[in-house]
Amino acid sequence: MLDRGYSPMSIRFFMLQSHYASTLDFSNEALNGSLKGYIKLANGIRILKEMVYPENEICNVDTALVAQVNKMCDDCHHAMNDDFNTAITIGHLFNLLKKVNSLYAKQITFAAMDQVTFDRMKTTLISFTEDILGIKPETHINGKNLLNILLEDYAEAKATKDYKKVDVLRQRLKQEGIIIKDMKDFVGWAYNE
Repeated sequence: MLDRGYSPMSIRFFMLQSHYASTLDFSNEALNGSLKGYIKLANGIRILKEMVYPENEICNVDTALVAQVNKMCDDCHHAMNDDFNTAITIGHLFNLLKKVNSLYAKQITFAAMDQVTFDRMKTTLISFTEDILGIKPETHINGKNLLNILLEDYAEAKATKDYKKVDVLRQRLKQEGIIIKDMKDFVGWAYNE
């Protein structure tokens, strides 16, 4: 018996961590481990999608790093060609994810990796994760709730007479095409004309 429910993507990730011909052992420990792995992969993909190779980057290419990243990309293809071995592919994706996290944490500079290698790493991670394995983020950010949080923050700043914060929030939202409407009993919003 499982002690809680699991999301469809965490179950999918759990199943992909084993070869399709292997027997699966559904247990709380195994599913919890898969959930953690899935979340780690989803967060890494989110970070990677926001990364852009800087323009006019002066390259000081680390040939060992470039060779390592290219080998990891090749390994993903080889694992899938080896009887659709998704378990090994996921291991290689996590190795690539370490490089992404190192770039994000600035432990590796973009200059150490040329743009071609960065683009290949990005394409490989995203296409294998989302398109081939079908692992996608389940959590969708609700923009309306985020806007309501900002409006509450605005109302609180106005009530405490923190006019500097009021002006900043008003200006930032206007830049995003939203105008704050101070109504009699509440704070509303409208699209900027």
